[in-house]
Amino acid sequence: MKTFTLLFIFGLTILMSQLVAQNPKVISFSHFYDGTKDLRVLGNCISKNVLKNNTLFLTIYVNSNGMDINAHRPKVEMRKEILYIELEDTNKVVFKREYNPKTRKYETRGYQKSAVYHTPIGGPDFQRFEFVISTVKKMPDNIYFGTQLLKACPTKPIQFEILRNDTINLINKNGQRNGFWYEFYPSGKMKTIKKYNNGSFQYGKVYDENGKETGEIYETGC
Repeated sequence: MKTFTLLFIFGLTILMSQLVAQNPKVISFSHFYDGTKDLRVLGNCISKNVLKNNTLFLTIYVNSNGMDINAHRPKVEMRKEILYIELEDTNKVVFKREYNPKTRKYETRGYQKSAVYHTPIGGPDFQRFEFVISTVKKMPDNIYFGTQLLKACPTKPIQFEILRNDTINLINKNGQRNGFWYEFYPSGKMKTIKKYNNGSFQYGKVYDENGKETGEIYETGC
């Protein structure tokens, strides 16, 4: 009987421990404009994911697409070792059925929820989200932001070509064009040359098939 009781208590302790681990809580959430990564190329991604003392320190880059982050608060949930992160709209209207003593009838009333965060209003699209999440005893197998499975942000160039031992047409780890970009005619002759510095367009030139410069290239919004 004593052995059974000890096993029961041990099993109950493990179960309670697992239940606690499945209820993470956001104890800190900050967001900042960060244009160092071109998320149109990379997509949303994780740049930091560290678990220490049952606390998860998480940094993700998100293209907010003009969403007012100030009007949202994060919600996290752990299901089957997968962490789900969502931003709840705190400005949504909540409807309730309430009794009105004056009319002696039940009526539907709408309430506007709101929240204010100390961050710039109407910020740009590319945001860096920093989370501190408690009660996480095991590193999640996967992390979702909304319905999107997040991958690690690249740590190496994601595209490049080699021309005469030189690197061309390079997209760096931040999803930005860098260095010289070339286009060629079907004959193999150079058609255009462009120069970028970490996504910023510097200059460009156009050539005919005889190698003669015929014009310049201008780009904006790079």
